[in-house]
Amino acid sequence: IEKIKYSFFHICLELTILRDDISTPLIMTFGLFLFLKSFYWLGKSRFEYIEQVLPMSNLIYYRFSALMICLLAIDIYITYEAFSYTISHGKGPVMIVGFEFGLLVISMLNLSIRYGLFLLDSRLTNGLSSKGLYVMILDLISDTFKFITYICFFALVMQIYGLPVHISQELWISFMNFYKKLTSLIKYLRLTKNLDQRFPNATPEEVASAGDCLICREPMDCGKKMPCSHVFHLDCLRMWLQHQQ
Repeated sequence: IEKIKYSFFHICLELTILRDDISTPLIMTFGLFLFLKSFYWLGKSRFEYIEQVLPMSNLIYYRFSALMICLLAIDIYITYEAFSYTISHGKGPVMIVGFEFGLLVISMLNLSIRYGLFLLDSRLTNGLSSKGLYVMILDLISDTFKFITYICFFALVMQIYGLPVHISQELWISFMNFYKKLTSLIKYLRLTKNLDQRFPNATPEEVASAGDCLICREPMDCGKKMPCSHVFHLDCLRMWLQHQQ
């Protein structure tokens, strides 16, 4: 609800800079945008639930996949039509619609690829060991494209309608998201650099004394000994660091 309120307020601010070009089709288009974005939030929330509850029936996976495909196809189509119209008719309010749906396409692609990684991870016998790293890279790429899109969005709107104060806030938020993702990835890569050589292998006696790995709760045949004398699987230690970042 709070996200819907925020997006509605954001759309109202955008309509103020388009006050000379406001029309019924334009208002309906922004209404459609808010409607589709609501489904994106619902899909994201549903995906987070699916990640935590395993296993689930194949029907749920099929329905969620169909939802992702439909939403992504609609967003891409509207974005394409908006920019095609802008190229043929010149800059105007339709261009802003195209940017908003373009940002939604980036978010939908991010969610769809994360869902694909989740399905791959759940189907593999030993899981996808570097899933966390892939998600970090995916989020960084997504935030990079969003930041670049907001820069172009801000520059074009300022050129046509003047300084867009509300987009300045979105530009700053997108930059901070990009910066946080970048620093998290760099920190993770530094922590995991030479991870295998940094910690000694536990002796058979230490492995037997440690019992199960405290991260995955599975028996250990071998492991890495921490300075605190705890013993973990190397892959579990790496995945834990990914989760922390």
